[in-house]
Amino acid sequence: MKYKSQVLTICKIPYDFIDVATDETANMYMKRKNLGVTTELPPIFVDGEYKGLFAQFEEAVEFDELDQFLGLQ
Repeated sequence: MKYKSQVLTICKIPYDFIDVATDETANMYMKRKNLGVTTELPPIFVDGEYKGLFAQFEEAVEFDELDQFLGLQ
């Protein structure tokens, strides 16, 4: 989580972290919105839309494609 937080802060991308492990409502939302693709944690959502997993986030950062991954472009 710290890595994601640092990247998003440096890139000036506003974010909220929601702990789906302790928030049952958030957990049910995650399962419904990711269309059953995976329940691997941590998932990445932007404006309620499932974008992918942490490994995909890392790859997007590595290849300077974070805006595309997050759907900000």
